[in-house]
This record gives sequence, structure tokens and C-alpha cells, in this order.
Amino acid sequence: MKFKSSISLNCSYFIFLNNRVEDGKVFKLPCGQTANNEIQIFNTKLKNIPELASGLEKGDLGYRYLNDKYDEINGCCIKFIFLVDEKDKLLQSAQKIINPLLHGLTFAGNFLKPPEIIGWFFILDNEPINYTDFRQIDSKSTLHINEYTFSETVKIAEKLSNFSHLRFDIAINRYNIGLSDFFSPRPFEGIVNLMIALEAVMAEKGDNLTYKISMRSAKFIGKDINERKKILLLFKAFYQIRSEIVHGENYDELIIAKKLKPYKTYLNIKDITISEAIKEFSGYVRQILLLILDKQIRSCEAFDELLLE
Repeated sequence: MKFKSSISLNCSYFIFLNNRVEDGKVFKLPCGQTANNEIQIFNTKLKNIPELASGLEKGDLGYRYLNDKYDEINGCCIKFIFLVDEKDKLLQSAQKIINPLLHGLTFAGNFLKPPEIIGWFFILDNEPINYTDFRQIDSKSTLHINEYTFSETVKIAEKLSNFSHLRFDIAINRYNIGLSDFFSPRPFEGIVNLMIALEAVMAEKGDNLTYKISMRSAKFIGKDINERKKILLLFKAFYQIRSEIVHGENYDELIIAKKLKPYKTYLNIKDITISEAIKEFSGYVRQILLLILDKQIRSCEAFDELLLE
């Protein structure tokens, strides 16, 4: 269904995250559509949002259900308003506005578990409310948005808004999934998704993917020969783990520890926990994605040119 071209409707969007905002703060930034619109990030209870109270006063059953079932949801709310002319493009328009911000939060926080959407709803002028199921906020959330985090988020979000590249978009999504996987019943699937993120931006189809990704990554972010060798060995180990998981190996910590042996030997340490190795690996992936974003690299061949320098 399409609206008449002369009609634009206001869409008010509310997204709740599994995170917290510094007490009393309301962070604001332009939403990228018009100078009058802005994205707001703040803490609130679901029941305290004025738009819901207004809907309740009108007796709308959807508002009443949302308020009665989820009124105690208390956390980080992202609110933004934009104009929409075509209903079937509403979600696409919302994603274009909010995705750079969500990805920016992931990178700016420099933490292991990314922000998670725990529920959302939107109001399209006077139409019935559209909402999804909400869930309670995880008390173990590791990202608290403060002035520094927000400042870094804005910088990264601006870069993301100006860097449209499918392979990079795939990489970011897989990076987010990979971090979340580490807290799931099958944490080693996170290794697979982090490797897919690297493959999306650092390797074209072909042979020797282990070598290509490991060598290109080491040269791209390694500061000296020692750090490059460390990255090379770590990435080779994790790529081997990734390949065997994909091909049906039953993984446990003892098997992964064995795969990491060359890496530990080079570092001259007796032992390293799996969680430490994964955290270090994911940190390197983060560095790679941020540097690709800074340099706006769109071609895998660009990494081979680095090897010749």
C-alpha cells in the first residue's frame, strides 16, 4: 500500500536496549533526515513514555496491552521521529537511521557483549500501535553509555552513514552475532561468525583462505614483526577451529586448547584460557573493522598491496 505523494506521516520509533545510560543523561544527535529531527538516548520505564500515556487516554487496546504487560521495563530507550510516504518502506527507513548508531555503540563500547534490542514499538500518526514482545534487561549488561562512549559512538556512526558497502555490512552483522554467541549455549559458534566477518572484508573466493586472512590481518594491524607473528598464529589457530566446527567436529575446550598450542608456545606461556584467547581474537577483529572503516577500504586486493610495502 502506498500513500499519496502529497501526504507524509510522522513515525515515532522507540527501541529499548539491554544497556544503561549514565544517570540523568539524555544524549541527542541528528537523525540524518532533517535538521529538526533528532535521536534521543535516555533511561526510562516503558510506562513513563508520554506517547503511551496518550494512547491509553484514547482507549486504544494495543496501548493498554503493552502498558499492562510490560510497564516495568526499565532501561535504555532510543527515540527517533521521521517522515514516511510509503508504508512498505517504513522499516527500511528506520534501519537506515538507527543501524549506524547501534553499530557505533558496539564499537565505541569496546566490550565483549554487544548491545541487544529487548523490545520496540512505533506509532504511525494516529494508527494503532505496532509493537513486539519485550523481555527484561539483563543485569549483567557490560555497556553503560556515558559522555565518552556517546562521543565515540557519534564519530563512528557518522563514518558508517557515509560508508555504504555490502561486504562491510555483512561483516558488522556477523561481528555482532559472533560476540553474542559467546554467551549462548554454543559459544564456539562465535568463532565461526567472527571468521565470516573477516572473510567478508578480507578474502575473495578461492584457495588458501587461512593464509590470506591471517597474513593480511597481521600486516594490516600489526605494529611490528613480533605483534604480526602473534596475530598470524592466533588467526591461523582460530581459522582451523572455525573450519572443523563448520565441517561437523564436536568441539570442547580441550580440543581448542590443543589448537592454540603453537600460539602459546610463541608467547612462551604455559597456559591461556579459552575466554582470554577469544577476547583477544575478537579485539583484533574489532581493530580490523574500525581501520577498514577509517580507510574506507572496499577491495580485498587492497590488503595485498599492504604486503608489498
